[in-house]
Amino acid sequence: MRLNCGFGFVGNVGAAESKGAELEFTMAMTDNFTLIASGGYTDATFTETSQEVGVTAGDRIGNVAKFNGALSGQYQWTVNDSFDAYVFASIVHTSNKLDPQSQGIPTLPGYTTYDLRFGVQKDSWEVVFWGKNLSDERGLLTYTINMPTGLDYVNVIRSREFGVTFRYFGSN
Repeated sequence: MRLNCGFGFVGNVGAAESKGAELEFTMAMTDNFTLIASGGYTDATFTETSQEVGVTAGDRIGNVAKFNGALSGQYQWTVNDSFDAYVFASIVHTSNKLDPQSQGIPTLPGYTTYDLRFGVQKDSWEVVFWGKNLSDERGLLTYTINMPTGLDYVNVIRSREFGVTFRYFGSN
């Protein structure tokens, strides 16, 4: 919790409850294509009221997304007798969540990211070309206005990244 003067305050609310479910499945659609889906739902609320902390029974617990999910697919094939290749793509979504430290934006909006990898394998080595957060989503993790200075402090997910990874698995 943030006080009006800009300083933080941590207090004990007393009791909370978190219920939810997660589901994940992997399905081989063909010999070369695999589909992976996962999702989770969390209902996390305070079960007691604390006037000192500013919480009422039934309020959502901060920094807990109600829903998150991912859908991924991988296609793999043999290039020739000695090379194998694959393409892996994923979409990951996180729903909105409360930021108990926030002033100005108490509910942080949900966000979706897209990742892509292309890899080539031969014997005991692999080369992977990858991109993460391809749409350059700026999902908010925290948002705070510093009252004395009036400056905003924003923490976002990692920006778009590209890279190459070389791996050696040891001799066969």
